[in-house]
Amino acid sequence: MKGLLEANGLAFISPLLPEMKLTSQLHTGNVPDYVWVGSQWEVYVECYPASSQASVQSHLARVGQILEASPIGFRGFRVKWLPTRSVP
Repeated sequence: MKGLLEANGLAFISPLLPEMKLTSQLHTGNVPDYVWVGSQWEVYVECYPASSQASVQSHLARVGQILEASPIGFRGFRVKWLPTRSVP
């Protein structure tokens, strides 16, 4: 498992616990109205400090539409994708 993690630029994997979510609504599957744009979700994805921002950007472009990158000093992207598509 360690080799698989390292090959993908990851240090570790942990479950996403309810207390880690910014809103308790997401834990219950109740997606707030402000996330929906038509039939898609629009969210901000923050890059983990040790991750390659280019790698994260490439992955997000494969699963959704990157609307904008954060200004210099921030490591994230505003992204839109269909809620039926998984973004691991």
